[in-house]
Amino acid sequence: MSDTEKAVASPEDLGVRTTLEGVLVSIPALIEAATLSGVAIEGRRFIDCILVGPSVLIPTAETRFGNCNFGDVEGDVRNLFLTAAGTRVIGALSVAGCVFERCLFHGVGLVGDEAVIAAFVATVDVPA
Repeated sequence: MSDTEKAVASPEDLGVRTTLEGVLVSIPALIEAATLSGVAIEGRRFIDCILVGPSVLIPTAETRFGNCNFGDVEGDVRNLFLTAAGTRVIGALSVAGCVFERCLFHGVGLVGDEAVIAAFVATVDVPA
């Protein structure tokens, strides 16, 4: 699992890098850097990173979370989720196809419908 003392600052090429390892990633800064570079955030790989919000992510069937720490979910990983009130979600970040391995999340929530939540609960590997 990521250790805050071992994480280093985000690289200058944050907006275009497809794999990030062992870095502190401000999700708002990632959004800004990706927007300025014209490169989508989708399909990226985060390994041993600390991802800091505030933010809400939209995971898809292709998004993977392996052995990540989402903070205190009070015994129910579904507590991470907001549910979409309509057919679309506005203002959240799509992480379609992204892979998160051994990452630590601070101030980050997820959004999805009941099917997305059920798929996440069934496949996520959250340390005990």
